Amino acid sequence: MQAQGGLVLFLDNLHARYGSIARFWGGLGDLSVSINDPKLLERVDANKLEKRLDGLNFLKGLLGARGIGYTSGAQAKVRRQLWHSVLSGQPFQQSMLPAFNSEVKSSLDGWTGMRNAEEKEALIEFNLAARMLWLRLNQVNAFGCQAGEGATDLFRAFGEAVQLLQRLRYSAFPTLPWSPAWREKRRLLSFIHMEVDRLIQATVSREPQGKESHTEWGSGDLLSLLIAAKKQDGTPAFSPAEVHDEVLTLLFGVYDNSKILSHTLHQLACHPGAQQAARDEVDTAWGGQPPRTLQALISLKYLHACLQESLRISAGRGVIWRVLEKDVRLGNYVLPKGATLVAPTAAIHSNPNYWPEPSKFRPERFLDAEPSASGTDNLHPIRHPGGHALAFIPFGFGLRNCLGQKYALNTATLVLGHILQGFTVELPSEADRQLHFKEENLSLESTDGIHLRMIPRKKQMQL
Repeated sequence: MQAQGGLVLFLDNLHARYGSIARFWGGLGDLSVSINDPKLLERVDANKLEKRLDGLNFLKGLLGARGIGYTSGAQAKVRRQLWHSVLSGQPFQQSMLPAFNSEVKSSLDGWTGMRNAEEKEALIEFNLAARMLWLRLNQVNAFGCQAGEGATDLFRAFGEAVQLLQRLRYSAFPTLPWSPAWREKRRLLSFIHMEVDRLIQATVSREPQGKESHTEWGSGDLLSLLIAAKKQDGTPAFSPAEVHDEVLTLLFGVYDNSKILSHTLHQLACHPGAQQAARDEVDTAWGGQPPRTLQALISLKYLHACLQESLRISAGRGVIWRVLEKDVRLGNYVLPKGATLVAPTAAIHSNPNYWPEPSKFRPERFLDAEPSASGTDNLHPIRHPGGHALAFIPFGFGLRNCLGQKYALNTATLVLGHILQGFTVELPSEADRQLHFKEENLSLESTDGIHLRMIPRKKQMQL
């Protein structure tokens, strides 16, 4: 796995060599069965299987042990219901959209200011730019506008910790106490836990005394909503320790979603026709203004298709673990109870039986029509892209699918809509068309960054 660049690339090669079902061992007696065919996943009832929690053991200390990431069975079901109630209390267009518009506009102004005075353009390594913008948006979403620079420092430390733990995971030697890596891990985790406690206390201090509802005093950030959430009997839904650990889970879940932005924008730079179709759709829907409602984001069907196709090709390439609850026979194979079922999204998303010409960027795969000269009003999303419910799984599936997928897609749509209204995006050179990948946080990241030329349009969007 280490020699091939991590688990994601190892599984790509495994299926290229052995076909749709293959087994491997992660240790003595630790059997894993990887399946890249959606129909075979359906036959083993993958949607109903529990997550293999010990697959996240290398993140212990960073992921809270009392958070939803480490719950299972009935406890996980109850916790997910509580999270759904929290997320339903944060209507995207009411609590986050104005602040998000302001943050994105500020970043775009910064990029415009970076442009060469003679060439009137900016050459940007967009992986870094997207990550910094995503961190700012996550700061507002998680902690509210009052969090200040401390939250930005927290997100940076979180990113460093993820990269360190990922590196240690594939180390050939154990991390010895008092070694440089051990001390760095301890320093980062101590800082992260201290900052999360500080932000929780700052949020608690904003809560008024009396019977005011949360909507009258809270800022709509997720931390406030977690603290204010109640069970049916009126008691707090989350204990202070659970709030702490759920915040850690929240940070982990949104850490690398900036890849959705950078990879989609790279694809649009590689395909000017698709970029123009998406821009025309945004210009028509928004009319040169920032979006004010959730519907203004949902209406961008072609841009959503571009996001989904980018997730299929590269940005959503990860690994999903489940636990087999009984022996299962698939043809000549028997998958034993207790083995780990692996669903490699990269191999599934590139399976030519479900995705013809899988390496090609074709957003229309996710639509029942192609954009025409008359506009995109005739476009409608396909219910099961790839022809099967398990053929497209960038956010997981079944009992443990990602709770934050709507937030991720809405935020990416918002940012890309702003960028398309403000800039034309091009590749600096033909060499920038081809990306090379490495594993980071159980998904893939470009080894050399994503370099883009941002050319400001004459007509700028006004707040």
